[in-house]
Order: sequence, then structure tokens, then C-alpha cells
Amino acid sequence: MRANKPHLNRIIITGAFSTIILLLVSCGGGEPGSGFASGTGSSFSLSCTSPFAGAGCIPTQGGGAVGVVPTCNSDETGIVDACGVALTGAIDLHDPVAMSVSGLTANTRHTIVITDPLAAEITPAGGLIAISDSAGAINKAIIVQNMPAVGEVGLYAVAVAVEGGATVQTLNYMLENRSRVQCIDNANNPQASFLAGETVFAKIDRNDGSLADGTYRVYVISDAEKALADGGLIGGAPVNVVVTGGTGTVSLGTFTSGTYDVLVDVNGNGVFNQGTDLISRHNRLLPCFAMQSAGAVTVQQIASDKNGNKREIFDPNADIAAIRDIQAFVTPAERSAMQQPGSVRTYLVNHQATWSDGDALAGVAAGAGDDFKVSPVQNDSNSEAPWVLATYTGLAALGGTTCYDVVVDTNGNGNFDAGTDYVDNVDHLGGTACGVRVSTASCTNVNITSHANNTNLTDTAITLAGTITGLPTEAYVTITAGEQSTTIAISLVGNNFSLNVPLFAGDNHITVYGIYADNSSCSQTITLTSLTDLALFRAQLTWDGDTDMDLHVVRAVSGTGTGYSNGGGGADDCNFSSCSVGLSGTGSNGISWGTGGEEDDPKLDVDCISCGNGIENIWMNQITEDGNYEVYVDAFSGSETDVTVTISILGTAVAQVNCGSMVSDTATDSCFVGTITWAGGTNGTGSFTPSGITAADF
Repeated sequence: MRANKPHLNRIIITGAFSTIILLLVSCGGGEPGSGFASGTGSSFSLSCTSPFAGAGCIPTQGGGAVGVVPTCNSDETGIVDACGVALTGAIDLHDPVAMSVSGLTANTRHTIVITDPLAAEITPAGGLIAISDSAGAINKAIIVQNMPAVGEVGLYAVAVAVEGGATVQTLNYMLENRSRVQCIDNANNPQASFLAGETVFAKIDRNDGSLADGTYRVYVISDAEKALADGGLIGGAPVNVVVTGGTGTVSLGTFTSGTYDVLVDVNGNGVFNQGTDLISRHNRLLPCFAMQSAGAVTVQQIASDKNGNKREIFDPNADIAAIRDIQAFVTPAERSAMQQPGSVRTYLVNHQATWSDGDALAGVAAGAGDDFKVSPVQNDSNSEAPWVLATYTGLAALGGTTCYDVVVDTNGNGNFDAGTDYVDNVDHLGGTACGVRVSTASCTNVNITSHANNTNLTDTAITLAGTITGLPTEAYVTITAGEQSTTIAISLVGNNFSLNVPLFAGDNHITVYGIYADNSSCSQTITLTSLTDLALFRAQLTWDGDTDMDLHVVRAVSGTGTGYSNGGGGADDCNFSSCSVGLSGTGSNGISWGTGGEEDDPKLDVDCISCGNGIENIWMNQITEDGNYEVYVDAFSGSETDVTVTISILGTAVAQVNCGSMVSDTATDSCFVGTITWAGGTNGTGSFTPSGITAADF
């Protein structure tokens, strides 16, 4: 058994040297596509790698430091950018179109109908479905991306209506057709998903932009690092493309499995210049093409909550809108082969342990009884933002002994096509016993006794306790907070459970569930709100089994202490022996970093010793010493086969490093996870360089 890793759309690095660059969103003025309008408000945890970063999201790099998040958090309504600032200028035809509306009926299904300048509806018949939150708002929802290839420039109208009722709000936006580069197949068809051995081509079109005829260098770059900094060097060997009469095509060749971007260096200077060069991925987030194997027919983590967190258990009784609906979110960011809005179908189907090419798709009745949901194609994919697949009002009818899978039918033909369509038929352990579970609405077997629902706490970790009756064969707890989700196995003593779990800043949605021999499930969900500050950076260690792995964060900025020690170090080493402030500590740090008292000291929440699926977190809420902070893992006792550390900066997971197998007192006793480099103090920026190298000691 192992703890589920947080939902990530990012690279996993195993024992290799690479640099993941984190980026600062510029919220200054400028032309559409080159920056955000000015925004005010408190710091907001949203990077250019966020699913909701808008068309004008610009990574910037200054003074040698690389940023991570914008300092904008406006809540304007209408057609908005990622900072929540209303856009008044034109938007590129191929960029995302996002909206934010308020003043709606709370917790209500709404339809979104979009018409083009010719008054033709471009959304699926009946419109798209969006559910307003408890405040009556639909916040920063990406509603359409990639108009049809023959789409009209001009004024578009968005009508928001209560499902089955009259229009309650109308929005408008203007589109223009700028120069672009896209990926195509050998028949000149736009394509974002290729099978191994197929040749990829790049096509450059001037459209209504200013690209001159001439010869340009075209680069293929890995999509592993999710964004390019403005002014950053372009890696790799280019090929030349000749643009004549406003268009040009070049063969890029064949590629191994993975995701790739295509960049046209318009000014030929070897660096990426936002606003001048052309890059294939919209907003520099998603790849131009994915290379897949026809045999690789499963993709984990499609069934999700509203924030895109992997979720395999859905509780009809939960009173939390963000986690009770079944959403569809493809991870990794595999791509649809389709370009037309509304052409992607998403199914909730009965579970199959194995999916074969050509299997027919038959959706289960959910909510309104649809056989499938129709979603807009988003950046040539179904992965830009979660879309509702089954609402909580229909889940009660689904609960019982049936398991379900989620299938994204990218070409909308009603069949599963290997190498093109995507299916989530796995659990958090990677097994195929079940993809998605819906707990029985009438079941009362699960009872959380240690904490009441909707409780505010100042703790960073708690002891969660309660009972699960009925003799479940398996039991788990899933903790979801924002864009972070972790699933941990529960060991029962009789009917009782008690385990230490971490809490994150803000609302923590905690679902405890048992799985029974007849494949039915039972759950209870509560929300606990931690009133702690959002961590500037966090290292989270997870591992498989009932042993003792220890997390260390070492202050390398001063060199005054003893540094890392696999037995628990000195003044520069935060670990179980020095900085536990949660359940295992005294509530006060034993080390002092920086000049801000305990507030700028690192903190460890749980020293997890023989606790089943292990999890530990070390974080910093304030930083008064710029420099390097190194992350290590020590195999204190025992052996593990899957030791993983996730690095988050201001709530956004930016990398996941797998140390692989570790054995105490051997050559794999210690793992150097990587280095967090920080500049600018508490209001500054950070980057992370992963390693994943194991050794007897460092």
C-alpha cells in the first residue's frame, strides 16, 4: 500500500539532474497576449502553470531570480485574465476565453451558451454546464478555447442561464486572428496526439498578424518544464522553415513517448521573447503534441474534484461543493486529436479492468440521465479545467456495489480508441480493481469521533479517530486542500481507527471510507479549517509501508551549522529531532534560522514512525535568509520501494522527485532530493533544482 501522491501536471524526476524553473506572472499593462491589466489585492497563489492562468500570463526573469506566483488577486467580473482583471481589448482567436460571474442563484446548475459574430451557437446543443458556488458565483471558469479552424473574428456573446430557465447574464468578447504555430499530421490536419512512429509536422500561419515571409528556426522542446521565461535560452537543435505567402510547413520527425512544444524563434536570437516569438502551447502551458503508445490505453487521474485533485471516492452526503461532484480532468496533459469545440465526449461507465481498442462506450445514468457529457475542446485537449461529469444530486442512485471508470472519447465516436482516447480505471494504488467509487448514501458505518464538521483549528497536524463498522476489507482517508490531495491507508483495531494526518493552510476536506467484500463503500466527510499561514515552500515526503523514513530540510545559506546528517543534524538541519512542532513536537522549534524569531523557522508536522502509509511535511511560512535550502530523505529504519518527495511553492506543487528504493544503513540510506533557491525574503520568489541521487550519506 502507498500514499497517493498529490495531483500533478508536472514532471517526475528519478535520479537525474534537471532544473525546474518557477515563474512569476507579470500583472502589468500591455497589449492582449503580452501582459495583464493592473490588478490589486493580496498575494494570490497562481502561477503560469495553473490551469486557470489566462492568455496574457507572462513568465518573467529578473535579477537572476526566477519567480513563482503573481501578486494580483482582483475579483472583477466579466471576461477576465488569470489575475481576475476584466479584459477590455481583443483576444487572440486561439487563446483561452475565461469568465467570472456573480449574483447567480447559489449551488445551482447553469447553462453557458456562446454565439459567434454570425449569431451561430458554437457550444453544444443546450450549452455547457457550470454549477454556481455557495456565494452564487462561477469563478474564473475557462469557457471556450480554440474556436473552429474557420472561426469568425469579431464579437462573441455569452449567455448564462439557470438550467431550463431564462438568461440571467450576458457577456461579450472580441476575437482577432494572430500569427501562430501548430502541429499537424502528414495530411495537413491539425493534430495533437500521435502514435509512436508517426511523423510530426509544424505549420506556421501569419493569419492577420505581422509575421513576415522568410526563413525561421523552429525548435522542439520538452514540455517537462511547464513554461519558458521571457528572455530564457532556447535549448535543442532547430530546423528551418520557409514562410511564403504567409504560411510554411516543416517536418519535425518522429519522437519517443512524451509531450513536446514547438517554438518559432522569429527574431533569431536564440532566446524566447514573449510577444515576438511563436510558441505552440497556448499560454505556454500545454504541449503542441503528445507521443503515445497504442498499448498504453490507461491514464490515471481523470476523475477529480473541482480543483483537479485525483479522487476515487465520491460521497453523496458531503456538503462540500468542491469535492462532491465527479469532474473530468486528464492527467498527464494528454491531448485530444480534435479541434472543434464540443467534440469531446466524457463518459462515466461501468468498470472494466482491461480496455481494448474498439470497446463500445455506454454511460451510466447520472443526474439528468445523460449517456455522456459534451465538453468544449480546451487547448486541443480536455485537460485545461475540470468539467462536471456527474453531479452530487445524481450520485445517490449510483452508490452501491458497482465500480465506474471515466473515459474521454476525444473523437466522439462512441468507442474507445487506443492511443487517442483516455480512460481512468485505476485506483490511487495503480490497481485496476476499481476506477471510481460512489459510497452508499444510506450507509452510516463510518463515524469520525475526534473532530466535528466545520471546525477551525490552529494545528498543522491532527490525530484523526473514529470507527468503521461492518468489517471492511480496506479503509482509507483522503485529505484534500486546494490543489493538494493525499490518500492514506487506515489500520483498524476492531472497529476503531486512530492516525496522525497533516493539515494544510485553509479548508481541509477529509473523507474516511471503508470498502467491503461486496465492493460497496461507505464514507463520512468533514471539513477542518487550519488557520495557519500559507507555506512559502513545502516539502512533502510519502512512502509505501510501515517503516521509518525521515524528511530533512537543510539551511545551506549560512554554513554555520553541521548541515545534513542522516542521524539528525545540527543547527542547520530541520528534522524530527529539531523542528517538530506538530503532534510529535513541543510546539516550539529547537533551531533558529534567520532574524524573525520562530516565524521564519522551518516546521515539521508529523514524525511518522511505523505509521502505515507514511507522510511528513516540512515548510516555512516566512523567510528572512535568501539562499539555498536543500531537501534530503533518510531511511532511519527499514526498507522502502517508493520514496517520493513533492515540492510546493505557495501552495502550487512544482515538482515530484522519486528517490526510488531506500534501505537503512546501506548505499541507499540517504537521498538528496534537490535544492530550493530563494530570493527576496518573505515576499520573494523561489525555484527548485531536483536531484534524486541516493547514497550512504552526503
